[in-house]
Amino acid sequence: MKSSLNIEQTKEMMIFVSKHIITKKDELNKADKVLGDGDHGNAMTRGFEAVITKLENEQFADLKNLLKTIGNILLDSVGGVAGIIFGTLFRSGSKGIINTLKLDSSEFSNFLGHAVEAIKLRGNVKIGDKTMLDALEPASKIAAELTDLHIAASMKKASEAAYKGMESTKSIPARIGRAKILGDRSIGHPDPGAISTYYILKYMSGYVKKAELND
Repeated sequence: MKSSLNIEQTKEMMIFVSKHIITKKDELNKADKVLGDGDHGNAMTRGFEAVITKLENEQFADLKNLLKTIGNILLDSVGGVAGIIFGTLFRSGSKGIINTLKLDSSEFSNFLGHAVEAIKLRGNVKIGDKTMLDALEPASKIAAELTDLHIAASMKKASEAAYKGMESTKSIPARIGRAKILGDRSIGHPDPGAISTYYILKYMSGYVKKAELND
């Protein structure tokens, strides 16, 4: 297994991720019924179906444009706060890409780092607020420590950190957004955005693990 993904492989990875996120629609809706409108799964499905359509019918000259395009699609098609946040993840994450032809562990770290900072600023959120940041920031931190490893190892560790962060949202009350009014009644339930963030990283890792990568 090689150490990086080229543009076409990154596109294939995101189609793989999108198809798997869609299979989680009912799970995400169920999680959101407790803390929100109960339609997070519908919204994410709508967004990632649009991602698949776009990516399957277009070629991209560089990684930055590919990732930015995904962000634009999610922003336009998911709707609501989730659209803004997950659109920001990819749009702002793309700004961290330096090598626009290969996605390796260093670029993956840059991507996550830029996404974290943008989401903190845009959402005025921090770790412990019971949001998707509770999954994303731990993933970013561990990725920043593993930039010398091949991308399969970096993505695996990042997804594991995201899982732990997502699980941690069960034990804290919501401190921002609509779920804030539930107070302690939100304890025991994971944040839907954190679940989606974990799945995005999990399936990125899953693709890389299965793929035949070439430098």
